[in-house]
Amino acid sequence: MASRWLLSGFVGFFIGFGFPWIRTCRPFMSDDQASTHVVPDQSRLQEERLQEEDQTYTQVVPDEPRLQEKTVPEEGQAQPSRLHYEGLQLYSQPASPDEVWKSLKKLSKDSQIQLKHYPGFLGPYKAYADMSGLEFSLLYLSGLKETDSLLDIGCGALRLGRVVLPYLLPGKYHCIEPNSWLVREALHYEIGEQILWLKQPKFAFNDKFQAPLADSTFNFLIAQSIFSHTGLDMFEGAMKKIKGHMTDASVFLLTFVRGGRWPDCRISKGWIYPGCCVMTDEAIQQVATRHELFAVPLKWRHDRQQWWAWCLYSSKAKCNNLESIIPHVPHV
Repeated sequence: MASRWLLSGFVGFFIGFGFPWIRTCRPFMSDDQASTHVVPDQSRLQEERLQEEDQTYTQVVPDEPRLQEKTVPEEGQAQPSRLHYEGLQLYSQPASPDEVWKSLKKLSKDSQIQLKHYPGFLGPYKAYADMSGLEFSLLYLSGLKETDSLLDIGCGALRLGRVVLPYLLPGKYHCIEPNSWLVREALHYEIGEQILWLKQPKFAFNDKFQAPLADSTFNFLIAQSIFSHTGLDMFEGAMKKIKGHMTDASVFLLTFVRGGRWPDCRISKGWIYPGCCVMTDEAIQQVATRHELFAVPLKWRHDRQQWWAWCLYSSKAKCNNLESIIPHVPHV
């Protein structure tokens, strides 16, 4: 009985004196201290906190007029030359979600419809995204830095450009493409016209393999599935011009079809599309040798063709290094 009396007394004391201390979350204090302690006004604290949150919100989110500012650079800012955008119908804004959806609905099993749609014009439209990643990954593994210059031969619907343009510094991306509508569609549906002002790429719309700037040289050049569509005469003519844009620091990455039902490129003439032509390893080496270039095959994945790296003979160690370090990437 005595123990029960002591326990009930302790519980009563704790409830009467302990809980208020827990609720106020402050240490015990003397009566004098308690009389001078001021309990904060909770409503006032909440009001101040809401004011701070409101100030933070207005600092982070731009006001409405800023969202409607024009995208054209102000006077005095560096602007790309209009010469390099001749043939492009510039868009003031990217495509709306409805436009994108309607564009995608155009794709069907009908190969003729696919050829008229910018991803399908470049090859199997379902491979459009995969090839973007594979091309950029190969360039990156080959040593591409943001400060390097790149010539994209046959840039088409910016399959590579939509990935590499944000990576490179302004003015470092150059493109040769005979079909300006492909670039126009890619700007509208993939990356937006503002990239022209932000990254200042240079385009040359011609079928003569003439670069935007005649005297320019590049750290990297790439031609994915271009010389798999050219007869030997066009290939040789293109290499006479491309070789002039290469230095000891250059690497030229290109693809060929090595076999199959297609005709031999050596007996084909001009541009062959949508068909292909094949080149044997020996024929590839012979063309490279005629242009005083060193060529090595790469193990990098390509579903229908094979990648090669070409360098000047004075820097063939660079190509040999790529042959040893570029891995084979199997299908996932």
